Amino acid sequence: MADQDIWFSGPVSDAITLVGQRNCVFLVYIHDDSEKTQTLNATLKDEHVVAAIKEHSVALSMEKSSENAIMFGQFYPIQTVPIVYFIKQGTIRDFGIETMSSEEVVEKLIQVNGIVTPQPSPVSAQVSEQSATNAPPPVNVPASTLPISEPSSIPPVSVPSSIPNAQSSSNTEETKAKKEELQKQLENLRKERAERDKQDAKEREIKRRQEAKVLQEAKQDRVDKENKKYFDQIKKERLEDEAHRKKVREQIAKDRAEKIAQRNAEKQRSPEINVASSAEFSTSNANHDYSNLNIRQLDGTNIRSKFEASTTLSTVREWINQNRTDDRRKPFKLSSQFPNRLFTEQDDDTTLTNLNLCPSATIIMKPIKKSSSIISSGQRLGGESSSSTTEPTIKKRNPYATRVNTLEEEDEDEKRPTYNGNSVNHE
Repeated sequence: MADQDIWFSGPVSDAITLVGQRNCVFLVYIHDDSEKTQTLNATLKDEHVVAAIKEHSVALSMEKSSENAIMFGQFYPIQTVPIVYFIKQGTIRDFGIETMSSEEVVEKLIQVNGIVTPQPSPVSAQVSEQSATNAPPPVNVPASTLPISEPSSIPPVSVPSSIPNAQSSSNTEETKAKKEELQKQLENLRKERAERDKQDAKEREIKRRQEAKVLQEAKQDRVDKENKKYFDQIKKERLEDEAHRKKVREQIAKDRAEKIAQRNAEKQRSPEINVASSAEFSTSNANHDYSNLNIRQLDGTNIRSKFEASTTLSTVREWINQNRTDDRRKPFKLSSQFPNRLFTEQDDDTTLTNLNLCPSATIIMKPIKKSSSIISSGQRLGGESSSSTTEPTIKKRNPYATRVNTLEEEDEDEKRPTYNGNSVNHE
């Protein structure tokens, strides 16, 4: 806040009354707590500004959110905050914001205060009445050259009617001299302000260039650091990928060598394992006295029976012929699944132990397709003897043979020679 001595501390109504009595400028300052207000406060603390405010105005300070400021805003628009209004005779003559300099404040006060000629005091009124005929033409005197005092404090003065005209002329000359002096001071203030503004503009430009240079260097430094970080990351990832690929290649080579060594070792001990397993299996089978057989018939049903381990396969076949529940007329052949094996006539005299059907196994009955040789012999494998009737031999066609149709009949003695469907007879 600016110097407290220049601000009116009483009610607003008393300030307005005092302005009317002194016929001076009513300076109203609307402020808040922003940085702009601090800048304007510093301007108003200037000693020249303080002296000019005390001399030419009644100053009133108002907080933006105060009741007085709100009431003031109803009569005069508050465009921005902070702001200083220069009011004369109830009219806003000028205003200023935080960019206003001290010289501008003094200049505005003088200009606004000199807009209207001050009202004549009681002394000057009596003098003008008595010397109206001898007085020179009236001269507008700025309010700054007159002493500031309240009319109520001026004692009544009686002026004789014989005041010489020389006194009026001397007052006029003195007023002119003071006015010229004030104009010279104002001109000097303007020149100083112009030089100061020029110097400030130069310093601001230098400062702006320095800040721009520092900002550009900082920006370039940041870009360089980011690029370096990016390239270091890429280099690190490449090294990690290369190390990973090398590790994978080494692992592949190691696994390959292990597999080769394992395969060679298996090849070396596979004969021994086969011999040992066969001997063990034969020994285990030899230890069993019975074999539980599950016979799966041609229609998918099962029949079960228990045989001695020394029973031959032919005995099992005869038992099947006697106890089968499917169609007895269909011939069949026997096979096993584990291991997968088809039994022939040579296995009929082999025991169940030697056929690895102990202690339990599953025998599958498979149908036998009819053949001309079998039918002509009148015998069926694993079944009863059939009738002596013979059936004609069925000629099977090769499904992969290529058949070429010709215009001649198939039963002709001589067939036309062809190659790939084209005739080779050039006669």
